[in-house]
This record gives sequence, C-alpha cells and structure tokens, in this order.
Amino acid sequence: MKNVFMAGLSLVAVLSSCVQAHSGSSEGLKDDKEVQTSGLVMRKDYDVGKDWQPRQIMGRNFWHMLQSDRWASGFFIDSGNSGMQELEDKPLFKESGVLCWNESITVPGSNKVSISDMTPAIMLELIEKRSNAPFFIMPESNRGLGVLKRYEHDNETYNAWKKAHPNFMGSVNAETCNDFLTRIPGVGYHWPAVKADLEKKGDKEFLATIVRELPKPQNREELTALYLKVCDASRRYFFNDADKASYMAEAHCLDHLNAESSSGVLTRETTNTAGGEGSIHYRHQTGLAFTRGAARQYSRNWLWYIAGGFYNGYDDKGSFSGDNYPDYRLKTNQKRPDKFGGGIFGPGCGMSPSLFTRDMLLAYLSGSNFVCPEGWWQYLHETAKDGAPMWDLSSPHGKAWEDWFEFTRKNPDRGVSYTPVALLIPFEQGYPVYGGKSWGIFNYERPDWMIDAFMFTIIPHSPVTKKGDEGALANSPYGDIYDVIVPNTPKKPVSLDVLENYKVAVMLGRYQKSKALAERLMEYVKNGGTLIINMTQVNEFFPAEFLGVERAEVPDNVRDMYAVKVKLPVRSTCDGRMLDLPENESYEMEAVKLKGAVPLLEDAGGNVLACKNSFGKGNVIISTIDCLVPKTSFNGADDKVLNQLVYGKKFPFVEYFLKNIVGEVLPLEVRGDVEYGLNKLPDGWLLYLINNKGVTKFTNKEQTLDMTKTAKVEVSLRNIKAAAITELREQKTVLKDDKNNSFSIEVPPGNVRVLKIKN
Repeated sequence: MKNVFMAGLSLVAVLSSCVQAHSGSSEGLKDDKEVQTSGLVMRKDYDVGKDWQPRQIMGRNFWHMLQSDRWASGFFIDSGNSGMQELEDKPLFKESGVLCWNESITVPGSNKVSISDMTPAIMLELIEKRSNAPFFIMPESNRGLGVLKRYEHDNETYNAWKKAHPNFMGSVNAETCNDFLTRIPGVGYHWPAVKADLEKKGDKEFLATIVRELPKPQNREELTALYLKVCDASRRYFFNDADKASYMAEAHCLDHLNAESSSGVLTRETTNTAGGEGSIHYRHQTGLAFTRGAARQYSRNWLWYIAGGFYNGYDDKGSFSGDNYPDYRLKTNQKRPDKFGGGIFGPGCGMSPSLFTRDMLLAYLSGSNFVCPEGWWQYLHETAKDGAPMWDLSSPHGKAWEDWFEFTRKNPDRGVSYTPVALLIPFEQGYPVYGGKSWGIFNYERPDWMIDAFMFTIIPHSPVTKKGDEGALANSPYGDIYDVIVPNTPKKPVSLDVLENYKVAVMLGRYQKSKALAERLMEYVKNGGTLIINMTQVNEFFPAEFLGVERAEVPDNVRDMYAVKVKLPVRSTCDGRMLDLPENESYEMEAVKLKGAVPLLEDAGGNVLACKNSFGKGNVIISTIDCLVPKTSFNGADDKVLNQLVYGKKFPFVEYFLKNIVGEVLPLEVRGDVEYGLNKLPDGWLLYLINNKGVTKFTNKEQTLDMTKTAKVEVSLRNIKAAAITELREQKTVLKDDKNNSFSIEVPPGNVRVLKIKN
C-alpha cells in the first residue's frame, strides 16, 4: 500500500498537533525522555461535572451505616445490650445510620407482603429509635427467583409507614446479580438444586412460571432482558415502589441495568473474593468505575457495602479456602462448615485491616453517599467488667474502623471526585468485575478483549497468591479518573448533558448500528468533547466530514478480508518515538485515506494507525488497529481467556492513548508506584495516594508489612499555585519544592496518604 499517511500534510501541521508534557510513565514507548502528548483533548479546563456534587441526605452528603443483622441479635444497635453501652456513646455509633438485614416482609404461610409484619419484629422497633438518621432494610424474602411469584400487597399500611419515615432510603435486594446468575434455568449452576427443591415441595405452578419466564438465553441481549425482568419483579414485590427498590451489584457490573430498572440507590458490594491462583479475582476499582458512573449517569445515590472482611485465599501452608473472616470475639480460630465454603474465622483471619482501611477510604473519597461494613460486631474485642462481658474496638480491625470514621468526621468536605474520562461500555455487556466473558458466559470476542485491554491496563491484574497477596486493589500510573458510562441505553442514547461532564469519552466494545447514538456522539464532539473510537465501531451513520478519513467501499461483512498487517516499527508522529511492540505479536488494521484528519501513529509502511480530526469545538480520534489488540486464532470458548489473553500482558496501543489522556486531563502529575485519585475542592484539590503493595495476609494470620515496599512519590503541580499542602491523616505540612513546583512524599505499604492542596 502506498504511503497515504503524509499525503497533503505539511510537517508544520503534524507538529502543531502535538502538545509538550512531562510524563512520569512511558509505558509503550522505548525511552524515558520528556515526551510530547498528541494534543488529543480540546478542553483545557479542570471543571467537574455540573451534576457530580454529592447530594445532601438529611443534612449531610455522606453517612456511615451500621448493619443490624438478623443473625446477630446480641449486637443490634440501640437494643439495650449492657455490654455495648460504652461503645454506643462513641460517635462511630451515635452518628450513624442503620441497615436492617431482616428475615422477611412476607407474612408466614401466605403470599401477603406487609411492612408491618417484618421479621424479626425488633427491626421495626430499632428503626423508631433512630429517626434522625437514614436507614435501609434488606429483606431475605425478596432475594432470588421467589419475586416471580404472585403476591398481595398491603399498600395502604406501607404508604402510611413510608410517609411517617422520611429517613427511609430503600429496600436493598442483596446479591442481586449473583442470585440471578446462579439460579436461572440453562445458565445457573444452582438451577438443578432449585428445580429439585421445587419438585420436592410440589410447587409445580411456580416451577412452570420460572421455566416460562426465564428461557435459556442465546446471547447477551437476551440475558440482559431476563435480568431486567427479574429486577422488575423485585420492584413489584417491594410494593412496586421504584424509588425505594434497590439492587446490589457484586460479581458483575450491572449498575447501569439496575438504574435503568429504577433502582433508587445503587449498591456496590466489595469483598476479597478469588477462585485461586490463575482464576478469577474481584477488582474493587473496576466496580467503583461502574457504580460511580451509573450513579452520575442516572442521578442516583450509591452505597459501598463491604462484605464482612471475607477473604477467599491461601493460608500460610498454601491451602486455599473460601469465606475466611475475622472475628475477635473468639479467643482462637475456628473452622467453618464445608457447606459455608470451609475456611476459618477468628482473631486475625480474613481480610487485612490494611485492605479494610484502603477500601473504606477509597469509597469515601470517591463520592459514595453511604458506606456499610457488614458484620462489624466481628471486629469487637471482649473484656469483662464486674464479671459481665464488655465490648471495645481495640482489635486491629476495630481500630482501623474507628480511625476511618474519625477521618470522615474531621474532613467532611471531601470535594467532588474528579473523573474527566468516560469509558463507554455497551448496556448489554454484563461485564464481570474480574473481567472476561460477557456475563461470564458467552464466547469471548475481540470487542470484549478490547474492553479488558483497557480495564487491565488502567487497573493492572493484582491476584490473590500463595505468597499472601490479597489483590482487590492495584497501583497504577493511570489513576482512578474514569467513570463507566453506557451510551446505548434501551430507550434512547445517553443524554448530551451526561457526556458533556467528561473531557474524553473512549468507546469500548461492540455496538449495534444506531443513527441516534452516532448523532449523539457527534454532538458531543461538536460541543468540545474528545471521542476515541475504533474503526470496527464506525458505520455509515458517521459521515466522512466527522471522521476525517475515507474508508474502502466494501460490505461490512467482508471488510476484515481487506485487513492490512501492521509493519514494525510503529512511530508516533508528534515526537518520532517508537512504540514498543512485541515481535511475536502481529496486528491488523483497516487501511484508510486521510480526508482532513491529522495522523498520530504510522507503521513502517506508512499506514495510518491512529489519527485526529477536528470537528466543531472538539476532536474525534480514530484508531484503525482491529480493537487495539493483537491478532489471534483463539475462538473465545475456553474458560481460561483471561490467563491466555490478558493477565500479565501489555497492550502498547492502549498504553499510548492512556498516557496521552492522563498527560492532558490532569492538573498535576503523580510519579511513583501507587494508586491515586483527585477531588476538586472550592479552594484547591484533594489528592489521595494508596500503596497497595507490601502487605502479606494469609487467611489464618495477622497481616505483616514489608517496609521496603514503601512508595516514594513525586507530585508535579504543573500550573497549580499551592499556598499550602497538608497531609490530612497525620495532619502534617508537606514542604514544596518551589523551584520545580513539586513535592515528594512517602506512602508506607498498605497505607493511604490524603493531601489537601490549597490554592
């Protein structure tokens, strides 16, 4: 193919498209010099989304929630437990809302749903004792497929009760996606047991209802429709009250589906769950990006629910077990019955206090409206007073819990979480929090790989290992600056108001052709946004004047037959630097001719691999490499797709785009091996730095810290003129290097530093 790359384009035009920036990370590039970014982003402001400010709930924008659990009656808050009196005088308990995990709101032996018949009845009593704080309920009776039954509702009593309780936030349907995916016919591994149980009970009518309403899905679109059907049934079960029915996302990132089904509050459950080395692992930052993005897209509040410190991992002998958790009420560790996943519980077991702290601080600083630690009574330490048991917070988890809460009290102005980049992911993706196949079921396709290439580059794979690595959170040079937005919602495309909150929108995955969606994306660019799109996502609804390129006129179903192999080396036109592409991997691209666009990347044959076109006030960035991932013959049917295609892999083209984006959208630069994020304050910024390395935690042992893993971090303030820099957790002033307009700080292993940078 001829070199169309430079056709009609002067060197001045190429250079004018580049913006010089110092980058502390040069993944994907062969040297570590000062680099020039590609001038991708048109917006130069650092404004936060106009709708992103956390909303006030009963006078605050954040509430800590205490769980009252049907399984822990001795530790109900406000229940008069003499051993809890001293604790209940602490702000941690006095100033918190309540989440009541109750048994049922279905009258026993009937199909009547009644709020006044809530069991255990003490939950209703406890609710009355805390009228100055928000509360949720979480009935077991609305879990699973049982919501598909026919019910009669005591609507009159419920409506009167709701009116009398303006502090009622909603009813949480616990583990919505897990219960759905494990139980539905043809898909769920629990379905045979569910079916056998219904047959044993003689409930043929309900069994027939399930089979009729939930036929085996043939594709991701059909499974999405079934999930929404069950969510709708759950809403109807809870008095058909859309504002108060809430669904929980756990193993899958279904937050946007939950919001689409009118979930009043979005709930994200996190825990330390893994399936062993080389298997699936929960990724809390991934869940965060989806939940926060859905909350912003649908104008919802959101709750971060930490599941009891549960840790699926290895003990110090290398044995794997599930559902290990800390319990300091015990003197020695105890083994859990195999039917509960095996494992052990006791002092020092389960998730580390370090991860517990990092998780809760991340949730608070990322804008969650509510944080609820499940099973908090397991963190209590027992002493004796006059021969009677007394409880305190002297355990490692108890101290971590109280320290975190005190931080939220002393720093109520957390600002607005700054996430200038939207990752656009299809509505029906059913993305697992651990990555991989759509809904964890359907064959892995190249567009799915494209999503994982971005998600695992932004958040590197951090697995549970036999060495005592906990995973769950990961350090990254690219920051926690991303929200997931679903552009192709069922009724109409995402609103322009939502998109315009973001400087950059990156289109990931596979989409059905849609004129309405194409027009919405073009409108976003026209108004000043930067859209990054792959040629596999381009269709006839995107005109040439928008794209700035001309593609061959061939039918879409044979377009891949005209693919061109990428020839190494690949060069960035802004600075002449070469991308570091493995020689054992090959890429294919679609050949295009430039019709106004400016090239960003070219291969040795002069082919355009990425280009930029100005449209209105914004830019559209087009990549021509097929899904930005290598060519492979893998058919996607294997369950080990992540091991083969993602874990430990680098995606140089993805790194190229992320490096440029981060260099252009942030007001400062973080150099160092940490996780980081930014919050916009009225008078400056909050910068959090989390070091997720250096913690060793076996399921049966207390955590240990390796101080050699302390992260040494340098922060360049660029054009920020800082009057003062304060580390808020230790209340220490941080000295600034005035000459370089920067500062340095160390973050110990498994620890967090929160810096207030005052203008």
